[in-house]
Amino acid sequence: MRALVADDDRMTTVILSAALQRQGFEVTVVHDGITAWERITGDAPPSLAIIDWMMPGLDGPELCSRVRQEASRAHLYLILLTSRADRGDLIAGLDAGADDYLTKPFDADELRARVHVGSRVLALQQRLAERVADLQQMMANVKHLRGLLPICSYCKRIRSDSNYWEQVESYISDHTEAQFSHGICPCCYEKVMAELGLPAESMDTKSGDLINVEITSHSLTFGDRPAALVTAADVTDRTRAETALAERTAMSALTADVGVALNRPCDLPVCLQHCADAIVARLDGATAGIWKLNASGDTLALVASAGRASGLHAKHRRVPLGQFTIGRIAQDRRARCTNDVSAHPELWDEDWAQQPGISAFAGCPLLVDSRVVGVMAVFANHPLSSTVTNAVAAVADLIALGITRDQSEGARRLLAAIVESSDDAIFGTAPDGTVMSWNSGAQKLFGYAAEEIVGRSMSLLCPPDGAGELADLLLKLRQGVHVAHHETVRQRRDGSQVPVSISLSPIRDSAARIAGISAMMRDITERQRAERTLRESEDRFRLIAETVTQVFWIADVETRTMIFVSPAYERIWGRSCESLRTDPRSFLEAVHDEDRAHVIDVLAVQQSGEPFEHEYRIVRPDREVRWIWDRGFPVRPRAAASSNMSVWPRISPSGGTPKTGSGCSRAPWNRRTTWCAWPTSAITSPL
Repeated sequence: MRALVADDDRMTTVILSAALQRQGFEVTVVHDGITAWERITGDAPPSLAIIDWMMPGLDGPELCSRVRQEASRAHLYLILLTSRADRGDLIAGLDAGADDYLTKPFDADELRARVHVGSRVLALQQRLAERVADLQQMMANVKHLRGLLPICSYCKRIRSDSNYWEQVESYISDHTEAQFSHGICPCCYEKVMAELGLPAESMDTKSGDLINVEITSHSLTFGDRPAALVTAADVTDRTRAETALAERTAMSALTADVGVALNRPCDLPVCLQHCADAIVARLDGATAGIWKLNASGDTLALVASAGRASGLHAKHRRVPLGQFTIGRIAQDRRARCTNDVSAHPELWDEDWAQQPGISAFAGCPLLVDSRVVGVMAVFANHPLSSTVTNAVAAVADLIALGITRDQSEGARRLLAAIVESSDDAIFGTAPDGTVMSWNSGAQKLFGYAAEEIVGRSMSLLCPPDGAGELADLLLKLRQGVHVAHHETVRQRRDGSQVPVSISLSPIRDSAARIAGISAMMRDITERQRAERTLRESEDRFRLIAETVTQVFWIADVETRTMIFVSPAYERIWGRSCESLRTDPRSFLEAVHDEDRAHVIDVLAVQQSGEPFEHEYRIVRPDREVRWIWDRGFPVRPRAAASSNMSVWPRISPSGGTPKTGSGCSRAPWNRRTTWCAWPTSAITSPL
């Protein structure tokens, strides 16, 4: 079977061509609409064509319209390939003559399924065309009799155009090409047998089974007496073959009706209702129901039903998974078919099985890659042949595909809405950096509308000196490397530059080949401004902390870790700042033995978050004793976490005589250096 792929994107044609070849198609690839039209109207036209919406020469809808205007091309199955997801565009494409559509970027499994549907429709068209040709051949051999025929009411002779009365057989033979095979009806058979003095016998077989027979009789003379030769031929097989042929034709038409219903530009429940109506129309005296599995996967909801007894579904509009026949079909993913529901071990006690006229049942799970999406059931008042049950199973496959496609399109529409409403710039490109999609966030950030940039290179967003950086990023992506949170500068439409954080990811097709790139860019102007402000604040704080003559440190109350110690600690305590950072309680080793118990008691007060102020003595490594005035108070951040700040002023070496104990006089403080503190977040005592 021949197939045509028409797309101006060479990467897309390679992917489509490989997929079609795997399904047994002989593929021809073109890259513009004019060449595609020449291939379609050539000596070896394709049976199936996948056509891109936007192409040089002729676009997809115009090409579909031309094909449909020629009756000789009506059999061609057209799939329209488009990146437009708007419902109005899809309706316009189908109205132009497309049989199906596929949105970019397409999924390989969805492509395979849609091409498979097209193959089934083409096969059905071929079979119907052959049947039509046979019928036309038969009709060509028949002469039509029209008008009023004068016939005798008694002998049944017909008056000819020459005013002669002829036997019916003679008249019809003269006016048509029909030939007669004389038979005998049951009434005449009994009458002839009585005239011949022979007993009348039944026309059933020795086993008692009724058969279809064709009886012929010939007049002859037997022993100077008139006689009749009567023969009966068994035509059961022929009748069965004719019935089977008519049944297969009806089932092929059913498959085509369901395929058309699922491709209607309607909501899923409406499409499924058309499917149920088609099943009932093609299966005389049947009732059809279609259940869809809900999102949580525990309940089947009736979404479409048709037939004279559709009310029998009233108690089965919502079926829990695993309950009743419908629920069990979905749970174990196994079909149930019977022509005697009263004798079936799983069906006889169902409410609908007790309905008058229901004798046959066929229920099929709706499966897509072993995943259940629903159940389809057919109830009938006559036996269902194997041809019918096979057709029901094929229809179930089509409906399952339609439900899955609707779910995929719903998820795609939701994702598209999320992407479109995002404030970040999100867009997709081909592997070479050509922009294929563009959201509103990208338009706000860079100033380009989608129609201005789609089809152009992503390098348009790079400043004059950024081409090399983009080439390096594209090289990494082609090697399969993800680029995450890369900070750089990009250029807007008005020429201004904006700092952005870029995340790029390769998009792979079903064969793991890189088919595109997804890009997300975020404006980081405000974040960089905040970071600069924070760095400047930290630099000012560090400058003050390193030049002030008093001692203070910053520690975390909960983790009991030292965050910062001012350099004055080494000058006053005579101990290294690193020792205090390693062990926040090491300063107690320098506290005078007589004051240490008092200092430890004050530390307990600090842990409760209470402010404190006290004096104590320290002994430096050179044995010099100094007085320390220690003042601290809690600083509570917005999160209301408790934190303290402690400041230790430097004591002038020329101060008064040290006092003993902690209850010293306040007089020496008049000659001490003044103290100051800078409250900041998470400032606390050493503990």
